[in-house]
Amino acid sequence: MAERIHRQLTRPCDIGVVRPVTVGLSLGYATGLLSQVSLDDLMHQADARSYAVKRGGGGVLGPGERVHRQPAATPSLGRRAVAR
Repeated sequence: MAERIHRQLTRPCDIGVVRPVTVGLSLGYATGLLSQVSLDDLMHQADARSYAVKRGGGGVLGPGERVHRQPAATPSLGRRAVAR
């Protein structure tokens, strides 16, 4: 599903200027049972995967691809909003 979202959001878009506009996007996601992992851990994993994708040139980090947990280089604005 993440690949489909990425394809749709990165399609060239005609906004009435000389040529279509394209948007770059890096998606990272994490899955797990909340009985086994905290929401904060899932958010951190998704955030880390998003930055790993960005370092790799953009796109989507696919299932089974792992990122080692490290402190985020940039604070995540959405983590607290989602946790509330």
